[in-house]
Amino acid sequence: MNIGDVYLSRTLAGVEVRQKVVGFYDEDPYAKEQAKACLVSPEAVKLLRDAGVPYEKGVQPHQCVGVLFKWQIIKKVRRKRKKRKRQTK
Repeated sequence: MNIGDVYLSRTLAGVEVRQKVVGFYDEDPYAKEQAKACLVSPEAVKLLRDAGVPYEKGVQPHQCVGVLFKWQIIKKVRRKRKKRKRQTK
């Protein structure tokens, strides 16, 4: 796990959300088991609120920082690459 990586993970509330790694804990500085992560999209906040997580209404995703354990990770999310346009003469 590296800072800035985005992972699709299953939370303890049973919801699949995308989380971005923003830091590491002092007990585990090399992210062998856990890392600090924030949510990526506002839809994820709404899904977690519907599942019973006590987030206030209007909370921004980057404010929702929590623990991301390695066993929660489903897969690493990669950015879609743009296709190069062909130059025509």
